[in-house]
Amino acid sequence: MTVTLGPCCVEGYLWNGTPSGSEIQLGELGCYVALPQIQKQTNTAILYIHDIFGFQAKNARLLCDRMASQSGIPVYMPDFFDGKCVGEPGNLKYELMEFVRMFPTQDNMKRVQDALDSLNALGKTNVGAIGYCWGGKYSLHFGKLGLKASAAAHPSLLEPEKDLAGITAPVLLLLAEKDQMFNPIKQESLQILGKGPGLKVIDFAGTVHGFAVRGDEETVREARDKACSDAASFFDLHLNQ
Repeated sequence: MTVTLGPCCVEGYLWNGTPSGSEIQLGELGCYVALPQIQKQTNTAILYIHDIFGFQAKNARLLCDRMASQSGIPVYMPDFFDGKCVGEPGNLKYELMEFVRMFPTQDNMKRVQDALDSLNALGKTNVGAIGYCWGGKYSLHFGKLGLKASAAAHPSLLEPEKDLAGITAPVLLLLAEKDQMFNPIKQESLQILGKGPGLKVIDFAGTVHGFAVRGDEETVREARDKACSDAASFFDLHLNQ
């Protein structure tokens, strides 16, 4: 099965604000970490798997900050692209699929597993993951490999049977109304995930692919903010309780 990204994966807006987290080394990976003011449990962590714009993207870092604050859980966003990124919305450095092919799926799987192993070594044994667009494939796939909770916002590049069958973690999907990357496989994906231990699907009317991490603050602010708070509540429920 050949899966590709579409133009919707590189469209979007840069948000106002200044990230307040810090960069650390997480095993072999550089990593942005956002810490909550009050951490509810010492063994919890959220692994944030970024989209095609990489771990240096300001919007992603702002989301990490907000999610940590709202959930009471540290959020770790490793650099899965070795310091590279496709560019910024409207200013790409690479042709989209050329960039994707630089990072084969099996290599990405290993990087995600390495990040999880490094979190475990820090005593983070209760870990959930959220992926946006490109990252959604991996946050869901690893729901069958030890995550305590898996979430994805408008995921891309999914192969439903391969990535979703056998997931043992509760799943949250934050979905755009118009999404050429997910809508064609939505029914099949929901049927597979419905066989798991728990599935919550939140559809955001009037939104397009990418809204939760690159949406226009003037038109989808409410949906963007709700998607983040819904994810924070999901992780609070499944990691802190």
